[in-house]
Amino acid sequence: MRKVQIGEYSISRRDLLYAFYGLISFTTLASCGTNKTSIGNSTASNTNIIKSSSSTKVVRLGYQVSGDLTHEKGVIEKRLAPQGIGVTWSQFVSGPPLLEALNVGSIDMGPTGETPPIFAQAAGTNLIYVVNTPPGTGEGSAIVVLKDSPIQTLAGLKGKKVAYSRGTAQTFFVVKAFEEVGLKISDIESVNLAIADGRAAFLNKTVDAFVESDPSLIKLQREGTIRVLRNAQGIKTPGGYYLGRVIN
Repeated sequence: MRKVQIGEYSISRRDLLYAFYGLISFTTLASCGTNKTSIGNSTASNTNIIKSSSSTKVVRLGYQVSGDLTHEKGVIEKRLAPQGIGVTWSQFVSGPPLLEALNVGSIDMGPTGETPPIFAQAAGTNLIYVVNTPPGTGEGSAIVVLKDSPIQTLAGLKGKKVAYSRGTAQTFFVVKAFEEVGLKISDIESVNLAIADGRAAFLNKTVDAFVESDPSLIKLQREGTIRVLRNAQGIKTPGGYYLGRVIN
């Protein structure tokens, strides 16, 4: 049976799926693991429960700069505190570095979009999909140009420089958006930049367009400095995932 590593615990995929999806179940399982440590390591038949191998009980979670409601609201901390289990959070600029941290054991679980796990697994990272998070409305991501840009449509970006972070959910969005207007990814000049660097290049007019996301997208829209050529609304996506490490 494959297991996910959660701090000093290991938990079966099925148990963790129910646990994280409901949060309350997550707390129940964590409590169960704390109470049953003495028997959890004794026989192989007990791999379905969370086991502690240390007196230190901490779940290390990752989140992205775009935000995570469970982090913002402190829901997990509140539920696990009575069980003597702490929670630490690490912030990541995007999905790929979060999965790198997961791969080397710096965190135990974290959310990404649909694209980063594909690249990570292609590179040999051993991941487990814990739970799927439904896609949002798509309004929080957009391909944008500066307000004074002569480019008026996505088709107008043919042969132009478009900055986005390759290997993130932005890649999926860019491919699908340009497909709608009959363009391939090879029809544009993709400029692979981290989100902050891409934004700087865009505002400095080093690139012609940029894939921006909330909360910065909202800020730029309110300032009136950009025009949205296409947001992600209506683009079908499986959504995001919470991922964990696999213990062989």
